[in-house]
Amino acid sequence: MSFERVVTCDDKTIKLWNLNNDECLLQLKKSFNEILSIEKVSSDKLVICSADETIKVWNMNTGECLKVLDDDLRGIRCMNVISSEKILLGSWDNSINLWNLKTGNFERKFEGHTDLVRCVLKISNDKIVSCSRDKTIKVWQLNTAECLKTIDTKSESIWNIDSLACNKIISSDYKDSLIRIWDLNEGVCIKSLDVAVPSVWCLI
Repeated sequence: MSFERVVTCDDKTIKLWNLNNDECLLQLKKSFNEILSIEKVSSDKLVICSADETIKVWNMNTGECLKVLDDDLRGIRCMNVISSEKILLGSWDNSINLWNLKTGNFERKFEGHTDLVRCVLKISNDKIVSCSRDKTIKVWQLNTAECLKTIDTKSESIWNIDSLACNKIISSDYKDSLIRIWDLNEGVCIKSLDVAVPSVWCLI
């Protein structure tokens, strides 16, 4: 599986490709609305977040849907797989929710944002970070859902975040061409980089 990749298509399908020979190995077309997010949860499993307000776990070898989470998942905006068993879901209701993929059970709610959550990710064994349309970046204690720090970014158009070393993150903004590096210890932006494009929607 190391030479394959997954792509999403406009026709609401998911395809698995072999990069060596450009062969389409598998195509999933079952029960998909608009696809919001896809993440690999193990060497042979995908987690797919869809606009039909479901989370589905798929076997990449067989194309079989192994599990469906659809209990109280209204308004999902983003997803982050934090282990082989657990995922974080950011929502239009301003909250972040921790779900157990193995049991299908809800475990914990993180509340504190005052507008929709655009991105959430795990940055250490016990901390997660999120960004929201409320112009803030928040650092949370994973095991207790306590908000440890709030950073006012002054920008409601912050769209995506990703982790860097030394307790720093990088953010993108869809209304300008800047990506910004934030020091989570100090709660400040320490660097801005103009990438000379109209907007930045994704970070890797």
